[in-house]
Amino acid sequence: MKLVKFFRTISFSILIFVLSMGVATATCTADRCINKIERIYLHPNGFLNVRTDGNQSALNCTLRDGEYLTLETSHSLFREYLAMLLTAKSSDLVSVIRIVGGSPRCEIDYIMLQ
Repeated sequence: MKLVKFFRTISFSILIFVLSMGVATATCTADRCINKIERIYLHPNGFLNVRTDGNQSALNCTLRDGEYLTLETSHSLFREYLAMLLTAKSSDLVSVIRIVGGSPRCEIDYIMLQ
């Protein structure tokens, strides 16, 4: 009887873990996206364009060209953020990208990798 209860508890824990993983991906709210990186490219005008695999229309900003978050090359942490984005893309990791609310080009405020 104790063994059955133990397996039920373990099964429930695994189910909750798997479901929470699904919730944590491909989500955007007004101030952040929790997604995988779909595309990164450096624009000749001095900014990096980033597109995630989620629905970015929920963000409280204006997407560049209707689909991109931006990071200015003049940003003090540009190199560090670029390294994080490239790591996330090449390793297929989920990233949390926080934007500057109401920004005219969905400017990236900070990035976290999960």
